[in-house]
Amino acid sequence: MKTHKKTVSITLPTNLLERARFHGLNISRVTEQVLLSIIDYLET
Repeated sequence: MKTHKKTVSITLPTNLLERARFHGLNISRVTEQVLLSIIDYLET
């Protein structure tokens, strides 16, 4: 099943973005996972 996705823009502190890139983090994937975790928590 294909998930429909939409491109959005977020604003992050420069040093946070640099640190995430240094560690090779996929910011889109991390953001999606964190939002899902927060929403699951709020809905339980």
